[in-house]
Order: sequence, then structure tokens, then C-alpha cells
Amino acid sequence: MSKGFRYVFKNCIFPNLIAFLSVVLITAFMFLGQKASAAAVSTQPGEVWTTHPWLSMTARFIGGVYSSVRGVQGWTEEGELRRLGLPPEGTVILAFDPSDAKMAGVEGKGRNLILLYERDLGGVGGLEMPFLDPATLPFVALRIMSKFSQLDPENYSYYQRRLAEFQARLDSTVLVGRQLLGSLKVLDLCWEVGRWMQAATGMTVSPPAVVKNSWAKGNDMETLILAVKEAQKQGWLILCDAWTPPRVAEAAMEYGNYMILPVPSQDQDFFLYLYDLYLMVWNSVRLKGIEKGRASR
Repeated sequence: MSKGFRYVFKNCIFPNLIAFLSVVLITAFMFLGQKASAAAVSTQPGEVWTTHPWLSMTARFIGGVYSSVRGVQGWTEEGELRRLGLPPEGTVILAFDPSDAKMAGVEGKGRNLILLYERDLGGVGGLEMPFLDPATLPFVALRIMSKFSQLDPENYSYYQRRLAEFQARLDSTVLVGRQLLGSLKVLDLCWEVGRWMQAATGMTVSPPAVVKNSWAKGNDMETLILAVKEAQKQGWLILCDAWTPPRVAEAAMEYGNYMILPVPSQDQDFFLYLYDLYLMVWNSVRLKGIEKGRASR
């Protein structure tokens, strides 16, 4: 090697090489440090409060291990909403729509409130409730997945997988329900789980929402009694749930073979509850428990 070449290598290339390698190593350490820090953060469940029990159950499934979901409200055994607590200041609150946030008492400035639907759809619960309708539930789950991904972008792929699993379990649970209840004929007097049962039963007569709401107010009760008696005559199951208004459920108890479906237990798995609804009805019919009146929970 000539003196000139050694001079160039020693005084130009070698120092630049050291500087270049130093930059590469520092960048690599910074990148690895950022990845390690992100991993450390992303593995910690983020706390999210939800306004309504149906929303809590769905969000808990989508959030999985990366989200700690707590509910502002829960149910009594009679299906009445009760306050469980208020989230601490600054905590993320997930609500269905503005009406839902207002009914839960979490609307207003200064709250970290996230809405699934900015447009007011009337809140959660009642005859048009979307959380137990297999046709609309996947769209609700998709919105929940989107909100969790915005809160925790590091785990976007995880929430995508949970959404895919949600759809798969929804389809398989409905399929099992149809195999169990496909020949069952039902008069639907449920207030919240009716659409879920309709997805599986062979023939379901469900009065329009306006008629049910009229019965809930004590109006046109003769029509209700007539419908219950006809269902009894035809050997149909009269299906109520815990949210069915007492005066409507009482007509079923007095004149027909009936069953009242319960509320889910606290923190119950969403799909386990949905499957249990089908199984309870099937067991009741199979064991002819409805002949004696109310089936056991």
C-alpha cells in the first residue's frame, strides 16, 4: 500500500467509517429502545369505561387482553340498570351515541368521551336494540374495533384478529341455535333478546314495536291476551325476557306456556351468554318444562 493511499485511508476514510458505524449503532439502539418501550406500553391493558352493559360485553371481547373494560352501569336480576361507578377524571369513556352518554350521566365537557355513533340513534336498550341482532351486531363490533385501534394503534392487528374471531363465533353460535331450535315456533314477547332468538327459531311471530309499546303502557290488552291464548292453543312457546314489562309477562304467565330469559351475570362472556340463551330454551322444550310454566334459569 502506497504512502498516499495509507494517508487517505487513515485521515479520510477510516474516521468517516467510524463516524458512519457510530451513527448506525446509535440509530439501531434508539430503534430497539423505541420498540422495547412501545412493547412495554402496549402490553399493559388500557382502561376503558363503557356506558351500558351490552356495550361492555361487546367491548370486552374486542379489547381482549389489551383493554381493561369497566362498566358505568350494570343490571339487576330484573333487568333494571343500576349505577356501578363513575370513571376517574381523564379516563376514556366509550358510549354508543349521545343519548346513551346522556342516560349514563357521562356527557359534558372535560370528559374523554368517545362515541361509536356521533349521530343520535336513541341510545341502547329496548325493542330496536342492536347488540343482539345478528344482522347489525358485526357493524357495531367493527366500530368498537376502530375505536380501540385509535386508542392503541400498536395493537391494531390484534384488534383485527379479535374482530374476525367475533364474526366467526357469532356465525357459529347462530348455526348451533338453528340446529337446536330450527323447528320451534315462538310468540316473541321479548324486549331485548327477541332478534337473537328469531335468528335461530323456525317460526317466530313478533308483534310490531308500536304494538308492544302499547301493551307496555297497558293499552289494548285484549289483543295481547288473544295472541297469548292462540299461541297456547297452537302449542307455541311464549318467550319473554327479563326486560319484558311486568303486565306483558303476567299475561303470558296466566294464559300460556312461557319462558323468561335472564339477564347475563356480571362480567359474563358475551358468546357464552348468547349460547346459553339457545341452550336454555332447547332444554326447556326437550324436557317439556314449559308445560309447568316458567322454565328454570
